[in-house]
Amino acid sequence: MDRQKIIPFGTPGEIRDLIEEETRKLGSPDGGLSFICGIYPPTPPENVDALLSAFEEFQTYWWE
Repeated sequence: MDRQKIIPFGTPGEIRDLIEEETRKLGSPDGGLSFICGIYPPTPPENVDALLSAFEEFQTYWWE
């Protein structure tokens, strides 16, 4: 998780793309991927919302 650049300063699209990339590269149909992300100032609320939306979008990526 890029908590120093993308999460605090990126756009919602960049955050979504980051979560998609990490899910594709690190995930597996066998499971085992877990995300942990620290949220630190100056992260705006919109980016936290984008992060959580991306987590929801890709939570079942390997199930389908």
